[in-house]
Amino acid sequence: TEAELEFEFVADEGATVPANLNLADGFTVYEAVLREVWDEEASSLNGIIGIILVGSPRIQELNREYLGKDQPTDVLSFDLSDDADSFEGEVYIGVDHAAAQAEDIGCSLAEEIARLMIHGVLHLAGHDHSEPDDERRMLEATDVWIERWRVASGNPA
Repeated sequence: TEAELEFEFVADEGATVPANLNLADGFTVYEAVLREVWDEEASSLNGIIGIILVGSPRIQELNREYLGKDQPTDVLSFDLSDDADSFEGEVYIGVDHAAAQAEDIGCSLAEEIARLMIHGVLHLAGHDHSEPDDERRMLEATDVWIERWRVASGNPA
């Protein structure tokens, strides 16, 4: 059974979001792939996941407060669920960090944002990368899903 999962996409006032990310159209391609990620990687839980694009100061504040790391980062995920019958989570994307990473690896910012959204949703689905085997599995899953995003979005590698 497919989960009835809702995604909310928000750009924090501190985030510089390029117009070509099409925030106004609800991130249609991103949402379609993220829904597939959740359906295949997580469970049939109903719920909501917020995807929040933030600037460096905000993601650094979250990283410091929740992980004890006083530096900006690319993505943070938080499981906010308080019962076993539904799911609530948030994925914060550091847009400035994502832009630098996209430039470093030679991909578009849209693709790097997709990769980070997928990474965050995989965390919420139970993936982790604290051990080498877990990291390998998570990277492999991310690669599979980013390829699906490329096909869906018409952005070949």
